[in-house]
Amino acid sequence: MEPEARYTSVGATLLVLIIVVVLGMTWLARTGARADFRFYTIYFERQSLEGLQVGGDVNMRGVKVGRVESYSIERKNINRVQVTVRVDRTTPVSTNTVAVVDRNILTGLARINLVTPGQPGPELAAVQPDESHPVIPEGQSDIEQLTGAVNRLAITGASALAKLETLLK
Repeated sequence: MEPEARYTSVGATLLVLIIVVVLGMTWLARTGARADFRFYTIYFERQSLEGLQVGGDVNMRGVKVGRVESYSIERKNINRVQVTVRVDRTTPVSTNTVAVVDRNILTGLARINLVTPGQPGPELAAVQPDESHPVIPEGQSDIEQLTGAVNRLAITGASALAKLETLLK
């Protein structure tokens, strides 16, 4: 009977060790490297993502705070690109933070800049029902702002010329 008792205790000990190893690996996976980051989703519709790569930089105020994890064009709306980014947990991403695409003029590589205008609001943590991560809204790029300013200048100039023409008649 003694050999059977030894096999039972060895089997029970081995089973306990396997359970401890699985629990330890699960705990490490949750509190390991992934715990140092937060994931966000950004939907781009107005800005071109030319030059954006998986692994590309995500910056805030010129400091690299994360990277692009993935992107895909939506099936229902091909003008909308879903980008998933991984950002350092300590980065202050708030509800009024927006994402804009910026390019290096020499290399053409794109990066995503997170911009928080004014005072930061509450931390962005709410996940919408059909989303897997909080959504950072798309902001206006510098080029869009420049284009808007040039359009307003052209409209104002045309109006001024029309008034000058009326005055000279």
